[in-house]
Parts: sequence; structure tokens; C-alpha cells
Amino acid sequence: DYVDFKIGYGAPADQVQRFLKSVHLRAAEASQGMEAESGPKIALKENGDHATRWRLGYVLTKPEELLTVRDAVNLAAYEMQEEFGLDLSTPTTHVVASDNASSSSTPSSASITGSADNS
Repeated sequence: DYVDFKIGYGAPADQVQRFLKSVHLRAAEASQGMEAESGPKIALKENGDHATRWRLGYVLTKPEELLTVRDAVNLAAYEMQEEFGLDLSTPTTHVVASDNASSSSTPSSASITGSADNS
């Protein structure tokens, strides 16, 4: 089985891999249905618009514990994100609307900050 995590750009790959290995270890200790000995299978699956999607794969020893193991993985990741300097939340996308009818000639920084470059 596996759980995917969206992690914001800027996080070094080795840091994310250490984080996911630690998540695997903690989840294996917390649940009875995951095999710890084989170790995690970690892969970068997608570079999305706002985040990268990393996959933490693991072996179930008790398929009937599938949901319990997933919960343990998610809880471990949530609890450990700060320790590793990561943020599992991804940014909100905003649409900036301009009150100015000639917004096409306004630089994007001006429409976001409300200041125009008068040089």
C-alpha cells in the first residue's frame, strides 16, 4: 500500500526522504499491520502546480489493518513535519481582480500590491 504527500517546492529531496523514512518507522511502531523490516519505498511521483507529490510505499502484513496503517502513516507525518522543517499544507491559489478597466497594461506586481510603477 502507499500514502501520497504533497510537499511544497523548496524542500530538499534528501530532507523529504529522511522525513518519509522516519514517518515509516514511527507508523510501523504504532500499528500492527505494517512490515518495518523491508523499509519504505519512497518516490517522487509528480511535480505539480503548487507542490511535489511524494509517495511512501510500504508492505502490509495484515491487509485487514489497511485503514489503521494509513491513519498511522498520516498521523506520524502530521506530527513530524515541524521536526523536519517541512509543511504538508500547500498554498492557496488566489485570483487577483483589478478594478481598473485597463488592467492589461498594469504590471502584475502592481495589481497584487496595489502600487503602480510611475517611473
